[in-house]
Amino acid sequence: HSTNQDDITWGIAYKIPASKVAETKAYLDHREKNGYETHFLNIYQPDSDIPVVEKAIVYIGSTDNSEFAGPAPLDLIANQIYSSH
Repeated sequence: HSTNQDDITWGIAYKIPASKVAETKAYLDHREKNGYETHFLNIYQPDSDIPVVEKAIVYIGSTDNSEFAGPAPLDLIANQIYSSH
């Protein structure tokens, strides 16, 4: 577990019911296929070194991704998210 602030991503983890794992993973694999890499990472709560989830599936897009749009003003990013499907 890294304590370097640059290595921290804040977000939400979702627990998928066992009956929906295969269906959900197939959907996410398709949705995130455009340059995202699948990683299995531990998830921590703030200020804890004990993972609350071990080996969670995480999709990560990096700046060297061919689809990475680069930095943009907040209103343009918000519009892109809003108009995407």
